[in-house]
Amino acid sequence: MPELPFPRTATERVLDLTEPTPLQSLATAYADRLSAIESGASDIELASNDLRIRELEEACRGTYRPARRAGVPDSALFLG
Repeated sequence: MPELPFPRTATERVLDLTEPTPLQSLATAYADRLSAIESGASDIELASNDLRIRELEEACRGTYRPARRAGVPDSALFLG
C-alpha cells in the first residue's frame, strides 16, 4: 500500500480563493465590454477586449463536462 505524505506540505494545505474563477473573469470581461462600448472606446481597445472574452470563453468551455451515462436511463425523466 503506498504511503500518503503526512503531514502535508504547506502548499498542499493552502487553498487560494483570491483568484477569480474563469467564469467570474468572463463576467467581468463582458461588463468591461459594455462599459467600453458606452464610453466610445477605440477599435484597438474593443479588439483587445474581444480577444480576452474569446480566451475566457474557451477556458470556461474546457472546464464544463456534461454528465453522460451511456445506456442508463435518466431517472429525472421517469414519469411513471
